[in-house]
Amino acid sequence: MENRHYLAVSELPVGFIYPAAYRALVDACPPDVAAIPGLPPWIFSGNLAWAAQESLDMFGLALVPFAQAVQQDLLDYFVADGGSRVVLANPWESDERFRYYREFPGFDAWLDFARSYSADFLVRNPERGFESAWFRE
Repeated sequence: MENRHYLAVSELPVGFIYPAAYRALVDACPPDVAAIPGLPPWIFSGNLAWAAQESLDMFGLALVPFAQAVQQDLLDYFVADGGSRVVLANPWESDERFRYYREFPGFDAWLDFARSYSADFLVRNPERGFESAWFRE
């Protein structure tokens, strides 16, 4: 079975390598589960090829999607420039001024943010902490 937490090599920007910390998180999770353990509403979204393909037009950057906050209109991308930056954006926002939300210096900084976001989310939505993961086939 393919690992849905990564884009296919043919869809990645030339020379892009997923950060080691992200690969470690993925390696600790089943490839057929979308939910990122302990971080509702975040799911893996590394297989969103359309988001990678449209990112240059949308944001002026080559981006690689890796996580999405379900029903929150938030998508996280690695910046494919050889660094480790992460961009949090809303590619579904019709007004381009509001698509780009925030940038993090690396995956670890994003993970700290995601943990905090998840904790706040669960305070407001405690029932969402018990949802099953997607993708199981």
